[in-house]
Amino acid sequence: MTATSVSPTLSHTTPFRMNQSGHVYGFVDDPERALPALRDELLAARIPSAGIHVASSTADLDDVGHRSGPSRLRARLGRLLQTIDGHLPRVEAELRAGHALIGVAVDDARKGEIAQILHRHSGHDVVYYGSYTWQTLGA
Repeated sequence: MTATSVSPTLSHTTPFRMNQSGHVYGFVDDPERALPALRDELLAARIPSAGIHVASSTADLDDVGHRSGPSRLRARLGRLLQTIDGHLPRVEAELRAGHALIGVAVDDARKGEIAQILHRHSGHDVVYYGSYTWQTLGA
């Protein structure tokens, strides 16, 4: 599975784009079970489908691009996570275990709301990455 924007069939592929305002990221351990309901709740919360992204393999970290150039998600996450020892290997381990990394493009004002939605659908290790900051978002 390539990195995708979540669609009703989970098969619509679009680039995993970065939002200048920020992203809430989290993992789900059983993507086949969790993603349909998660998608529905995010869409009901008026998150556009183009702002909902899923990476489900370590290859997705290299395959996904940025609309303004050749930047890859692995490089972007590496830059975002460089101050958090061991976090990128943790992302890779989660993906190798069959879990999915969910990214939701939102601004700072909606990060708590989106974190709650992810937690309701078995999301864990939820964090917000803004332009100049990151924040762990607990349950």
